[in-house]
Amino acid sequence: MKKKVYLLLLAVTLSLTSILAQYEASWESLDNRAIPEWWSDAKFGIFIHWGLYSVPAYAPVNEVEGIYEKYAEHYYNRLLNGNELFTNFHKKNYGDNFKYPDFAHMFKAEYFNPGEWAELFKEAGAKYVVLTSKHHDGFCLWPSTQTPHFNSAVMGPHIDIIDTLSVAIRNEGLRFGLYYSLLEWAHPLYSPTTMNKWVDTHMIPQMKELVNNYKPEIIFSDGEWNYDSKTLKSEQFLAWLFNESPVKNSVVVNDRWGKETRSLHGDYYTTEYDLVHNNEGIGDKSNHPWEESRGIGTSYGYNRFETSDHYLTSKQLIHILIDKVSNGGNFLLNVGPDATGMIPVVMQERLLDIGKWLKVNGEAIYGSRTWKLGKKTENEKLSFTQNNGALYVILKDWEKEPIVISNINNAVNVQLLGYDGLIETSFKEGQLIITPPQLSIDEHPSQHAWVFKIDKFVEPQIIAHRGYWKTEGSAQNSIAALVKADEIGLYGSEVDIWLSSDGIPVVNHDADVTLNGEKLVVQETPFATLRKVKLANGEPLPTVEEYLDAFKKCDNIKLIMEFKTHKTKEREDELALKVIEMVKERDLQDKVEYISFGINFVEQSKRLHPEAPVYYLNGDLSPQIISEMELTGFDYHFNVLYKNKNWVSEAHDLGLKVNVWTVNKEEDIQNVINQNVDYITTDEPLLVKEILSKQ
Repeated sequence: MKKKVYLLLLAVTLSLTSILAQYEASWESLDNRAIPEWWSDAKFGIFIHWGLYSVPAYAPVNEVEGIYEKYAEHYYNRLLNGNELFTNFHKKNYGDNFKYPDFAHMFKAEYFNPGEWAELFKEAGAKYVVLTSKHHDGFCLWPSTQTPHFNSAVMGPHIDIIDTLSVAIRNEGLRFGLYYSLLEWAHPLYSPTTMNKWVDTHMIPQMKELVNNYKPEIIFSDGEWNYDSKTLKSEQFLAWLFNESPVKNSVVVNDRWGKETRSLHGDYYTTEYDLVHNNEGIGDKSNHPWEESRGIGTSYGYNRFETSDHYLTSKQLIHILIDKVSNGGNFLLNVGPDATGMIPVVMQERLLDIGKWLKVNGEAIYGSRTWKLGKKTENEKLSFTQNNGALYVILKDWEKEPIVISNINNAVNVQLLGYDGLIETSFKEGQLIITPPQLSIDEHPSQHAWVFKIDKFVEPQIIAHRGYWKTEGSAQNSIAALVKADEIGLYGSEVDIWLSSDGIPVVNHDADVTLNGEKLVVQETPFATLRKVKLANGEPLPTVEEYLDAFKKCDNIKLIMEFKTHKTKEREDELALKVIEMVKERDLQDKVEYISFGINFVEQSKRLHPEAPVYYLNGDLSPQIISEMELTGFDYHFNVLYKNKNWVSEAHDLGLKVNVWTVNKEEDIQNVINQNVDYITTDEPLLVKEILSKQ
């Protein structure tokens, strides 16, 4: 009886475990995990490479050209591979019989003060710190049960470095993370024939030990390039991390989990010194969270042979931070303490300079998101971020001449961060002109870069639904409604398009029309019959050609062309081709946009007119999917956004535009304005104008 009860309880427990396990051990499942918001908001972190390689502190700086050849932390591997520069240095300074592990007795860390480190990193403006728990040499900075002798608690400083530093970092209010190497150059199990044993008895138990003991909120894995993620069982480890670990809700992981995973899997993608392996890095090409890491000099580990020529200046480092953040990334800047535990003074100076700049200009960095429309500027000195409804224009070099910024819908209260004086501006036809003030050296609010803040720079644009038809002499989808929308100065006018049974593109909203009391299905009726239908204002039902000819005479608006879904793909393809050819024949390519409830239509619009904005209407696809489809954005009913409250911000983070339809009531208009949508499609354009004028 007891056995039956036990088995029943076991079954219930296993069932509950299965239900609670949100993520499966597959990239398909793991990649669906949303990155914790804290990491995307943090923007700036400190990397620490510290270990036995800090004792010799050597790598060539002028004798070699490659990035990786200058890494002092690769000292052991260069010895193992017989690199002449390293072997000669080692023999000259330590002799033939001195082995790399012997450096453990010289790694004393006698001046290591974790509290002072933490204070420095906080003063630098960093929001998180990532420490190397174990590099490729296998030496651990904690008393690992898998490496019971070759660690900092048993050898060298005889302290648990991770424990002491993690406490100090968290006491300063910063997040703490760990770097971990998936390989060890000299470990006997790290070989093709014993990889399963390496993974099962050493690597994964060691990673779980780190997570359980120190609760890192970042895991920066590395050394993934020899084996794929299946061999390394990375998916199984990450499923445990995200489902069961003590940091399952807050932990963030990078993309280095197998030789095939870089820039494909992980919470965030990584570059180092702007490289992904040997290829050019991500730059502004990724819609996925990403991070650049690099040293202040040429190496991550401390290299005592670096000079001022090899260190970046404070200005250069601040500009890197600006470039990475404005392109949607984070910046993880490395410091390499020496073997005594001292952070070189030049590194401290650089960090403090960054911190001074962030104290004045941090609101343009922390919590910000990229402004992709800013990529259209020809001024390479300018970078852009946006945050809480404000646009930040970052000058990497001070400008004396007026600064012209395009793609601005509105501009209120332009200010120079850290400066109390008034800023001279003018605004006309979507262009903001900022005249920088004439300042003495003492009046400049910061060094190295300057930030103009523009409040309320985004104001929704108005699109007349089926034209401005709620006025005398007009009717839905009539040419008169199009002309009247142009006259009242809207962004655009929407029009609905069908294909008659004999292949003539016509304008009408509903799938059917009424003629002499009889209902006719538009796509099943020849044009000659449809032509007899009269709109409410007496106009005949127009063709698309007639509509485009009238639109060509309009001065102010864009035409938002909705392709109505048809019974067959062939008919839809025919309609899209004919309409887009008409647009091109009239040289209207820059004045039209396409929308549809049908996937086929949006795909055909992208293919036939790749430069045009294309939006999806149906409301069932997330911003991420819309981005992957490479559409301009989505055009959803406002109720969809009420149910999915994060979709507007997610869309903007992905560089997408957001339209909403059909918004006619004052309460709903105000709600979508508050959600920071880009466009409002409405039957009441004058009401929307009135409400916007009061904002």
